[in-house]
Amino acid sequence: MPRKLAKRAATLAAVVGMALAGGALPISVAQAASAAPPAKYATADITFPGNDGKPHKVTFDKNSFMVDGQRLNVWSGEIHYWRAPDVNSWRDLFQKMRANGYNAVSLYFFWGLHQSKEGGPFDFSKGTIKDLDLLLTMAQEEGLYVIARPGPYVNAEISMGGLPAWMTNYSGGLRTTDPKVLAASKAWLHAFNQIASKHLVTKGGGSVLLYQVENELLSDNAARGAFLKSLVGQVKADGIDVPLFHNDYGLGGRFKNTSLYGTDFYAYDKYPVGFNCSAGRNRIDDSEATFRSYAPNSPHFITESQGGAFTPWGASYNASDCYTYTDEGFTRQWGVHNIGNGVTAFNYYMAYGGTNWGWTGAPASGFTSYDYGAGITEDRTLTPKASVQKETGYYTKAVPELSDMNPVQAPSAVVESGSNVKIYARQAEAGQGSVTGNGVRTYAMRLANSNDTTETTFTTTLSLGKPRGATTTGFSHDDRSSAITYTGSWSQVADSSAASGTLTRTKTVGDTASFTFTGTGVRLITATGTDHGYFKVSIDGGEAQLVTSAHVDTEQNKPTQLEAYRIENLSPGQHTIKVENVGFDGANVVDIDAFDVLGSTAVQAPIYNDSDTSFFTFTGSWQHATGKNWTQGDHSGDETFSKTAGDSYTFTFTGVGFDIIAPFSSNHGSATVTVDGQEVGQTKEDVTSEATPQQTVFSWRAEKGAEGGAQGAEAGADTDKAGAQGTEAGAQGGSTDAGTEGGSQGAEAGAQGGSQGAEAGAQGGEAAVQSGSTDPGTDKAGAAATQADATASQAAEPATHTVKVTVDGKAFSGSQDTFVSLDAVKVYPNAQSLPGENNDEADGTISWKRIPQKEGTTLALHGRDAIMLTADKQVGGHELYYTTSQMFGATLNSAGGSLQYLTGTRGDSGETVLHYASQPQVSAPEGVEQTWDATTGQLRLNYSYSASPQQIIIKDGDKVLSLRIIDRTTAQTTWLLDGTRNGKLSSVAVEGVELARTAKFTGKDTLQLTGSVSAESNVRVIAPAGINHVGFNGGSLNPASATGSAGAGTNSATSSAGNAGAAKFTGTAGAAASAAKAATGTNSATGTGDVGVFTGKTATSTNSATGTGDVGVFTGKVPGPAAVASQQLSFVKSTDYAEAKATYDDSKWKVAADTQAANPRFQGPGEYSHTVLDSNHYGFYEGSVWYRGTFTATKADPYLYLQGNGGSGVPSQGKNPAFMQVWVNGVYAGAYDAAGNWAKVNVPAGTVKSGDKVTVAVLVNNLGQNLDWSDDGLSKQNRGLFDVAIEGSTATWKIHGADADFAAKAATNPSGTLYNNGGLGGEKAGFHMPGFDDSKWAKADNLHSPAGVTWYRARVKLNLPANQDTAFRLDINSSRFSSLGDRAQATLFVNGWNTGVYIGDRGPQTSFTIPAGFLNPNGENVISIAVAAKEDGMGPDSVTLRAIHSTTKPVLGSTPAPTVAPTVAPTVAPTVAPTAQPTAGPTAQPTAAPTVAPTAQPTASPQPTPAPTVSPTATAQPTGTASPTAQPTVSPTGAPTATAAPTVAPTSQPSPAPTAAPTGTPTTPGQPTVAPTAQPTVSPTAAPTGQPTTSPQPTAGPTASSAPGQPTAGPGQPTASPTASTHPTAAPGQPGKPSTAPAPDGTREPMAGEQLPRTGVNLALGLGAVAALAGGLVLLRRRRAL
Repeated sequence: MPRKLAKRAATLAAVVGMALAGGALPISVAQAASAAPPAKYATADITFPGNDGKPHKVTFDKNSFMVDGQRLNVWSGEIHYWRAPDVNSWRDLFQKMRANGYNAVSLYFFWGLHQSKEGGPFDFSKGTIKDLDLLLTMAQEEGLYVIARPGPYVNAEISMGGLPAWMTNYSGGLRTTDPKVLAASKAWLHAFNQIASKHLVTKGGGSVLLYQVENELLSDNAARGAFLKSLVGQVKADGIDVPLFHNDYGLGGRFKNTSLYGTDFYAYDKYPVGFNCSAGRNRIDDSEATFRSYAPNSPHFITESQGGAFTPWGASYNASDCYTYTDEGFTRQWGVHNIGNGVTAFNYYMAYGGTNWGWTGAPASGFTSYDYGAGITEDRTLTPKASVQKETGYYTKAVPELSDMNPVQAPSAVVESGSNVKIYARQAEAGQGSVTGNGVRTYAMRLANSNDTTETTFTTTLSLGKPRGATTTGFSHDDRSSAITYTGSWSQVADSSAASGTLTRTKTVGDTASFTFTGTGVRLITATGTDHGYFKVSIDGGEAQLVTSAHVDTEQNKPTQLEAYRIENLSPGQHTIKVENVGFDGANVVDIDAFDVLGSTAVQAPIYNDSDTSFFTFTGSWQHATGKNWTQGDHSGDETFSKTAGDSYTFTFTGVGFDIIAPFSSNHGSATVTVDGQEVGQTKEDVTSEATPQQTVFSWRAEKGAEGGAQGAEAGADTDKAGAQGTEAGAQGGSTDAGTEGGSQGAEAGAQGGSQGAEAGAQGGEAAVQSGSTDPGTDKAGAAATQADATASQAAEPATHTVKVTVDGKAFSGSQDTFVSLDAVKVYPNAQSLPGENNDEADGTISWKRIPQKEGTTLALHGRDAIMLTADKQVGGHELYYTTSQMFGATLNSAGGSLQYLTGTRGDSGETVLHYASQPQVSAPEGVEQTWDATTGQLRLNYSYSASPQQIIIKDGDKVLSLRIIDRTTAQTTWLLDGTRNGKLSSVAVEGVELARTAKFTGKDTLQLTGSVSAESNVRVIAPAGINHVGFNGGSLNPASATGSAGAGTNSATSSAGNAGAAKFTGTAGAAASAAKAATGTNSATGTGDVGVFTGKTATSTNSATGTGDVGVFTGKVPGPAAVASQQLSFVKSTDYAEAKATYDDSKWKVAADTQAANPRFQGPGEYSHTVLDSNHYGFYEGSVWYRGTFTATKADPYLYLQGNGGSGVPSQGKNPAFMQVWVNGVYAGAYDAAGNWAKVNVPAGTVKSGDKVTVAVLVNNLGQNLDWSDDGLSKQNRGLFDVAIEGSTATWKIHGADADFAAKAATNPSGTLYNNGGLGGEKAGFHMPGFDDSKWAKADNLHSPAGVTWYRARVKLNLPANQDTAFRLDINSSRFSSLGDRAQATLFVNGWNTGVYIGDRGPQTSFTIPAGFLNPNGENVISIAVAAKEDGMGPDSVTLRAIHSTTKPVLGSTPAPTVAPTVAPTVAPTVAPTAQPTAGPTAQPTAAPTVAPTAQPTASPQPTPAPTVSPTATAQPTGTASPTAQPTVSPTGAPTATAAPTVAPTSQPSPAPTAAPTGTPTTPGQPTVAPTAQPTVSPTAAPTGQPTTSPQPTAGPTASSAPGQPTAGPGQPTASPTASTHPTAAPGQPGKPSTAPAPDGTREPMAGEQLPRTGVNLALGLGAVAALAGGLVLLRRRRAL
């Protein structure tokens, strides 16, 4: 490590062992190797390809990424390690993410944090927040893949977008091939890659799976492309061999040509609802088609997917409002929407936002809090939003087949009440895991308008298709299929190795086989052999491709069922593949085994855009619009509109139906539609406040009228018959009541069916659909009605129709006008193209005309909501046809069999249908209804989601499946964890706790769990088979089988006909019972035997039995944390603006006299001062900076203008926050905005007289460096002053601030970075550090301050249990803040860490999270606040240290809780935390932390503690400590410290003998040491020493004496910097001469607020400027507020 860092390591070792809220106090720079490690969270025990020590291959195809060929759904969340500035918080966050369903974490890397000086070393100090090796190690230990994103530029709302501050002094663009820029950028990547390369999945070192190069480059022009390509070359040269990508902003197709830049795939970010959390949400639109136009062959990856939004300075909203803006509703919609759009690699930005401590944030786009409204709050607490993310993440685990799915035609939603519903359908390409072999399916459903809050109920249809021999062959069409046309001498031959036992063969060159299919791809399966030749394959008559793979050189182990040819990504629709035998060297055999169709089987429905005048004929005053903001979402971005009554358009098509597509809006009216001259209806629209494009406003389908009517009449007759059969069933069942009721209902249904059948004859079959239900096992009567329904729903044959649409001139209700708009028309050419109609289903097709089947139930969307339906999936060896519940996690192998969680909204209905060869045994709780259909082998389960879990147990032979039904609220406290058992991952379910973290299997039968709760909780664990002992956080749980639990009910109903039991039926509506068909009722029988016996093939029962126990379930109580009270802080105070006094000695300050800068546009020189004043130019990059200018006045009270910038460019919803304070000749002259504009200083009249020597002091409160997303130089915007105009004079300027050398001083900077400190005098003196002596400061009743800077310090003691994580905040209380009337800035320090900035006239933040690690939870803490008051009396009223959330924290190696009483004898090793009372005798070794009270006796053999004590010992020790103490001892030690290093802070009294080396700071009380130190002190003593130093050398800083002009007691050398006195030294330096540069001519003085064109300083760019820069692109988006 660098020498300076090594030196600081010993100094900082004292804080290593401190436990804290969420972990240990982080070490600021470098931890000594021998230092004791901080308390840690227990590490997960997860083995996966990211930590198994084996190299793996990472590949991808169009559907997903793969590791060793195993498909992977990447479900990731973003965290920023520096925004959680405590290494133990990293593990905490990783565990929370993994528990919440994430399998990956995305990490930006902050270059500027690791390199403070140009060309300096890169700092990755061990054990600190800069330890990237530790960060990546923790991620792999916790089972998370890593998406590495090292920039160099990352944006992320951090200072300079992550670039180091010293690059502000580069002249070239900072993201270009400028030689200096490129060399520095490559050096950073190389340094990072040395660490990352050790953690690659491909090398067996860790879990880095994907690697992003650069970020969101503005365009893919040649210059930026060259920059990216060069960086990619560096990354590859460094051995990074995982897939590389660049992140495009907003799905713009930039850098899609990956081969040109060396990247491997295209990815983009998407923030659909926007970033102004006080505005309305934008609408969620589809992305798959656009993405596929850019990247047809790589996975759909959203690198940054909106997880919240940032909040700028001065906004009218806070971070909590951004949570609401991107709330649970949006999060659920967005997650489900992306699954529906085929996104298989997904990253939430952010999963956890964190804190912009110090000056790490960029001033234009965020204040201290970077909470981001994320699922995990800035305080590291889980929210309901995190649970929604968990639901979606768990779904990707429940349905891993998502990674192999293609889009297919979605069924239509039949809305019963509410708004339009959008359904996305996807089907797995492979048949594995599917019941039918056709592929697992998923259906994503949401309202068409994502901002619609209407409660909506609906049904849909579902078809799984005809089961393939697919369960055995896996191919759609066997060689014997009639769909294949063979031309020539083909013959069928038997072959047991063929897919279905046969091949179709030819030996004649020129013979062909043709197969016409509907889909997006096809596979050709052939046999192989030495006698097999070559053949050509062509698609749709295109160029033929030669296939040679069927010919092999040996018959031994020859391939069978060879995929000889495959093509994908064809346009949806009909295609023909042709195979022609061409032979090879006498080998002429060609065998066809099968064809396998890929993709959709639906015929494409063409869309005709409104601009297609060959299709549409417009009559009247129609207007065409394109390129408008309200046409952006339209097809082709245009539409045609009119509001004139009588205007019309016509079109003619051939097919069976059409949809009219148009946007919803606030000013639309209706139109009348006629087909072939007959009026068929009017368009209908929702009235929306914003344009909602691509909505279906009218649909029409051609139908078979006469046939439908006849079938309806037949259905009625059959229904009458069903009624009679219902009476018979009642008699046979032993209940005439039921029979009578059923007969009555049957007669009623028959009459209704007959009436509807007659009506259907007139209306074209529409009513016939209503006469019955096609659902197998339906509650409506009659299979005949079912058959009639199926036939009637068949669409007519294609025919030619003419459509006319005429403007009515009538506004929709609530609309502001009568416009009729046309976007496009979709035409359905035949029945197969109709969406979700399932027409002309072949025999054997598994389908349902209504989902859910149960009458009276529907699917539900609660406004901004979304649901997932899963179909055709094997679950735990059982065949799931479909479930309307959302699957929650992968199927578990529990002791009681397979277990699958299902979830939904409390009060909604759920329906699950499974298939069995024979009726299974079902046990279920009361309220769960089961229906068995022996004809179809379908078991239907109906239930409602409730507050208590319901468990349905299905036993099919020896295969047991438990369905555990939970509502979304219960899902928040339900966790599925993985642990390694016998070398493989095994899963466990944990219920009832706020967080379950880790699962570790030990021995043969023990499971140890860890987790966190905020209150005492009842935990329930479902363990795998063979587990007999379960612990949680060290406590033991009890087996639950003896007591039973909810959800273990038993139902013994069977369907054996003829049994007469105590079955009492209370019929439901339309339940005509048929002896041969159906019986529905409620089972109220008790006792044993044939309980609830039903006589038909379909039996429905409601179970009221209770359970007898749970197998493999363990329960117990988990104790909660101790309560922690908030504390009102009591302060002492001292002013800090001596630099403003006219007499202040600034002789050691830098002279700001340069007349040239690297960036004249941003750094100057100024037009009036002719001098470069920019603080970055002089190396003062962060925090406040002081200026002192002197001039001789040529007139009384001259005007004075200043142009300064402390950070500007805040978006329109915020306010620029930075300001500067000005003094003239020591007289305060006010505070002014520092946003790049000119400010006229109000110099008090009479302050300056002609001829006076005048001193102007300016304190510019800088707030960090700007972003530079567009790379136009914005991040090089000046800081501090830019220019000064003084009437008749020009000043000579000096500057003082915090440079990189000051940042490296551990005594005043615990972070070890540039970003903690600025240039306030108090920061230089250590006012913010814990060890500073404030004993002479005055008591403060409030923080109301005089104009200038005043420091306040408070001390607070904490004593938290070691196994507790408490999050604290500092609340700034100000009665003036509500009106933004508190004109002051308060910079908050916690134990030296710059924790946040409050600005009382800007806002919005008043409550500041204290990051874990800043507070000492078991000792004294110092809160220091620097208040920069803009005027007298400003500042907060008070400050509160508030404990806002506590949870238990499992600590590695700790006992579950301390012993109640002391042990009789000392423990062999120290306890993790002190005992409640002192032990009877001393421990054999010193305790890790001090006991609450002193021990009765001292340790037997006094030895120095292995690490310094957190607090001073009560009495002096006979010998020195092994290393310096963290705080001064109350009394001096008897001998000097054994180490060569001084104490971290001075002792209260002088030591009897000098220390071996000088102390870091002077003795606190201002007393000299008894004898001189061997070497001079690093800083001056508070008072002069009694004797001169042994070897006189200048001190590093001035003597901090308040007595002016006092020399040291003996002779010496001058100090290296001036005495920190408010008075001049005895011999002041000579004043500098006035500048000879010409002063302003006085013809025009700068106007206040004016931006001088030459400076370019004020870069709060408007949208117009940005649009011009980007070629018309609108760039104001996430993290783009320039």
